[in-house]
Amino acid sequence: MNEDDYNRALNGDNNLSGADLSNADLREENLSNANLSNADLSNADLREANLAHVQAIGVDLSNADLREAKMGGANLREANLRGADLRKGKLFQTYLINADLRGADLRKAILEESNLEGADLTDANTEKAKFKDTILKDVKGHTFIF
Repeated sequence: MNEDDYNRALNGDNNLSGADLSNADLREENLSNANLSNADLSNADLREANLAHVQAIGVDLSNADLREAKMGGANLREANLRGADLRKGKLFQTYLINADLRGADLRKAILEESNLEGADLTDANTEKAKFKDTILKDVKGHTFIF
């Protein structure tokens, strides 16, 4: 983690593109509308954080704790969410096109009206997750039965 990047995040800087926030404690922080494209948030604690409408193309959220995070309207195209904990996450109308969700925990997550086209859900736990009106075209590693 880079201390300057961390202080910028805590002080409401919306341009965090390429920032190193790995292992950062960002619980309950408001990062809505921020640019997190290509940022490293691997292993970050983002429980109950507000990530609504972030632009986070190519962000690394591998092994991040995103339990109950608010991510509605976020653009997470090609994001690395491998091993992330998204339990009870609110991902309503979220773009997860070609995202890597291998081994992610999506139990009870709300992914309604989201786009997961081409996403990899190999070994992801989707128990009781809500996928109403979600685009699941070419999803890898997971079979959906409706």
